Amino acid sequence: MAEPTFAQQMLTKIETMLLGKADNDVAKYEIAGRSLEKYSFSELQTLRRQYKGEVKAEQVATDLAAGLGNPRRKVLTRF
Repeated sequence: MAEPTFAQQMLTKIETMLLGKADNDVAKYEIAGRSLEKYSFSELQTLRRQYKGEVKAEQVATDLAAGLGNPRRKVLTRF
């Protein structure tokens, strides 16, 4: 099996973060002079849409290279 692409890895991580958002939804905090800022739910959704599109485009390119054709092109017939 092929190694996951960067887009696939990022999509997996973003979806994992979205699943954890319900548990811990603090956007920004500071402890002992060090601060941490997290992505908001809407930012994560935007990133998820972006990487889903990239993963889909990679899959289409892989299918085309394998000779499976373009899934966007449909051949319609009438009898």
